[in-house]
Amino acid sequence: LCYYNSGYTDNGSVSVTITGPYSSYRIFNWTGPDEFLATTYDDVTSINKLNKPGIYKVIINFYNDAARTDLASVSEELQAEVTAPSNPLTVDAGTNKFVCYEDNAVTLTADASGGTGTLSYKWFDEEPDAESVSIESSASLSVSPAPPGKTYWVVVTDENLCSVTDEVAVTVNPAISVSVDDEAVCYGEDVTFTATAEGG
Repeated sequence: LCYYNSGYTDNGSVSVTITGPYSSYRIFNWTGPDEFLATTYDDVTSINKLNKPGIYKVIINFYNDAARTDLASVSEELQAEVTAPSNPLTVDAGTNKFVCYEDNAVTLTADASGGTGTLSYKWFDEEPDAESVSIESSASLSVSPAPPGKTYWVVVTDENLCSVTDEVAVTVNPAISVSVDDEAVCYGEDVTFTATAEGG
């Protein structure tokens, strides 16, 4: 299972493989975490869309007839574990960045945790989809010069192919300019200069 802040996904499954000369008339009695109960019949040998990690068990009744009234044999209790990471998979691309027009190089760093095993990073300069090509495959992305008004996305994936996404915007402030008007004064007079600044 994948585990996110919103909870577990529902992609867990458990199946039974039956070999040998057993009847095809069967009842599977399943139990699991949080009082999970399910019943499947005949060729339906699996349970799907499980959203709780833990031990799932099954006992199979084999019958001699399609009405399932003539019990032939009962299997031993079988079990399998559906696993999930201890901590949810999360990623934080950081706060939005504001950089100067004159010196607008910026480094974006993603902070990821949780999930299963080693985490991989991919940065994108467009909202990622199946066709997108990443521009960086590490936790940090350096951009120089930074385009004005640009958003970057980071996708973090764990070893079970569970993934999370976050985004961060980079804003380049306009160039700062300053001007001071010339003043003509007589010798000995005081003068006040006023600077006018724009941008930033």
